[in-house]
Amino acid sequence: MEQARKKIISVVVGAIVGIVAVLLIIVLFSFIIVKSESVNYYLLMPFGIAAACIGAFSGGFVSARISGSAGMLIGAVSGAFMFILLLGAGAVLGELPEAVSFLRLVLMVLSGAIGGVVGVNGKRKRRRRI
Repeated sequence: MEQARKKIISVVVGAIVGIVAVLLIIVLFSFIIVKSESVNYYLLMPFGIAAACIGAFSGGFVSARISGSAGMLIGAVSGAFMFILLLGAGAVLGELPEAVSFLRLVLMVLSGAIGGVVGVNGKRKRRRRI
């Protein structure tokens, strides 16, 4: 039971970290778009998908680090949970799911899984004992 609780907590914490990362990246992209002289509105959708994928990667990474095992699965679940949270936030704001939502789901799950693999297989810092 304790193992399952730890995995659930790692997914939730990773998804929250991923959502925060998405928000920061969107703020960065917004700043870049505002500072540019010409705004190409066709770039907004790819920027949003890229921000979601980077956030899912970071969420999967954090989830896998906390969990310590099953990085691909934990990262993929974290990415899917992030997608559900973002879809719910969009629904609250009045946006309906579009055809590109399925693409966003697939890319976020894959990015989360990759982040989970990197998070589990990455080197951990050793603490020095003094």
